[in-house]
This record gives sequence, C-alpha cells and structure tokens, in this order.
Amino acid sequence: MNEASDVSCIVPSTMNEASDVSCIVPSTMNEASDVSCIVPSTMNEASDVSCIVPSTMNEASDVSCIVPSTMNEASVVSCIVPSTMNEASDVSCIVPSTMNEASDVSCIVPAP
Repeated sequence: MNEASDVSCIVPSTMNEASDVSCIVPSTMNEASDVSCIVPSTMNEASDVSCIVPSTMNEASDVSCIVPSTMNEASVVSCIVPSTMNEASDVSCIVPSTMNEASDVSCIVPAP
C-alpha cells in the first residue's frame, strides 16, 4: 500500500478509560497519502495516543493527529513525523485547550 492511499485510525466513542491507541503506517506507504489519527471526545482519562508515520513517507503527504477537547487528564499524545518527510507535506498536531493536567504532548516535525 504505497500510492494514493488514505489511512484513517478512528477510535470508537466507547473507548474512554485507560486505553492505548496507536496508528502506525507501514514504511511502504510513501507517495501521495493522507493519514489521520482521530480520537473520540469521550476518551478523556489516562490514555495514550500515538500517531507514527514511517520515514519513507516523504512526498506530498498529509498527516493529522487530532485529539478531542475532553482529553484533559494524565494523557500522553505524540505525533511523530520522520525526518525524510520533506517535500510538499502538511503536518498538523491539534491538541485542545482543555488538555491542561499532567499531560505530555509532543509534535515532532523534522528540520527543513
């Protein structure tokens, strides 16, 4: 799966306590792909969310890691983009303003 593909990792609204969510894209997906990792608004307690994109995804790709406004207690959110993603790429890591208690948020984008 490596050309013109859309990948979405959607977590159900019922998964809301002590859950780990990972959205991992294979290293072969590397051309014209959209990746989105969407977490429901009900996931709001002690949850880890990671959206990892492979180092080979480096051409015309969109990556979005969206966390709901209710995820605000002891949560870890990471949106990691590889250093090779360097051509016509959009990367967005959106964290709500309500995430304000003992939370770790990392949005790592490679240097130009």
